[in-house]
Amino acid sequence: MIRQKVYKPELEDWIFHAVLPLMTYALPIVAAFLAVFSTLGLSASLYLLAIAATLLLLTGIHNAWDNVTYHVFVKSPSPDKSH
Repeated sequence: MIRQKVYKPELEDWIFHAVLPLMTYALPIVAAFLAVFSTLGLSASLYLLAIAATLLLLTGIHNAWDNVTYHVFVKSPSPDKSH
């Protein structure tokens, strides 16, 4: 995201491409510690894993949607009006 020069990332891009995935990848680690060291035990850690999986799914859908709309509306060639 930083190396490309065509598009300057906005706050939403940083959130969905960097911040949210990193926070979501940290949730299974927190869930593991919670399952081992907490009195809440396994049930809370399973909820955290479900939240992490759902967030990764929604982040992936959002990022795929951004890529498709960028390629359709920005990178697609303009239609030939001579026909």
